[in-house]
Amino acid sequence: LTPSIAPPTDERHDTFHLILGLAIQALCNPSIYDSMHDVQCCLYTLYELINTSLARTIFSNENQYVIEVLNLLHRVLLTLPANNLCLLTLKIAISVAKCLETSEKSHIDGGISDTLLVVAACYLFKFIPRLSDQV
Repeated sequence: LTPSIAPPTDERHDTFHLILGLAIQALCNPSIYDSMHDVQCCLYTLYELINTSLARTIFSNENQYVIEVLNLLHRVLLTLPANNLCLLTLKIAISVAKCLETSEKSHIDGGISDTLLVVAACYLFKFIPRLSDQV
């Protein structure tokens, strides 16, 4: 949407929540993993959605959204074969962390930082399996 025709704030929030909910619901459905194209579409949608100023505002105020998205990304990493979609999943996690970086809060909730570490470790273990033998 062009800035001159931007919808009211409440409508933007409703649209954000609708798109976020649809992407999360689709990625939680095991049958979506039959088509990597569908998974890719959902992940790219999530990536683009999270890289908006509205997402930064919502995520900085609602820690529960952050934890839910990170838990979803962890599940996606466990489900996907090692490929470029795993890298996209990690990029989404990094974008979520950047949303929190711009937050006015001075610290990141312990549950969020733990979940971020789990997502990053899962990514590393998927691409470098011998690391898990050393842990």
